[in-house]
Amino acid sequence: MPDESFDKKQILTLIKGAKHIGIVPSKMSLADSLSAAAGLYFMILEELDKEELRKEERKTVSLVFDEEIPESCTNVLNKLDVTSKISERELQVTIDYAGSGADAFRWTNDKQLLTVFLGPVEKDFDRNRIKSAVLGFDFDIVFTIGMQGFDDIEQMYATINKEVKRSRIVNLDNTSLNTRFGFVNIVDTSADTLSLLVLQKAVEWGLKPNTKSAKALLNGITSLPVAK
Repeated sequence: MPDESFDKKQILTLIKGAKHIGIVPSKMSLADSLSAAAGLYFMILEELDKEELRKEERKTVSLVFDEEIPESCTNVLNKLDVTSKISERELQVTIDYAGSGADAFRWTNDKQLLTVFLGPVEKDFDRNRIKSAVLGFDFDIVFTIGMQGFDDIEQMYATINKEVKRSRIVNLDNTSLNTRFGFVNIVDTSADTLSLLVLQKAVEWGLKPNTKSAKALLNGITSLPVAK
């Protein structure tokens, strides 16, 4: 039976309001869970691109999967679709030089020592205008697909376990063992597959399947044997 105690349109509001969205599939029943995640990924991309939110507001959507794509899913996903290097971070340095008169930029890299030169600037240039940040998986929302609890996340994706826990989790599952660990819990034990669950719920939220998402979800729906 469904376990839902939220406004179904709330999910679309969360998606549009998020800066960084993660989708994390279970590594159990992988053909189904990864196909379900792919279907949701392509639908969210379509929704954000429809309103040019990724371009104008620099929103990101990441399908997180750090293993080789299984053969059962290579017809619906490729390496460019997934974020696999989940332990890596980037150092970002920004310099606000508006009004300084600076119009020249150069850099050197000597034995892994990177030096940046920007000029000309006044001798009392405000160094508070130089900022740095380490960028990684700072998700606002994470959709977990087929995870039963935090233990599953920790065992399957240890390197981003903390980042996932800090986010608002939309927990999608179809097993009675689910611990309802999410900010939103969508647990429906009557759904035969996770892909069917994602399809049904995504349409209720207001997302629309496109060719890629439909192909992925169909792949997952037909991945498990039909009970006789």
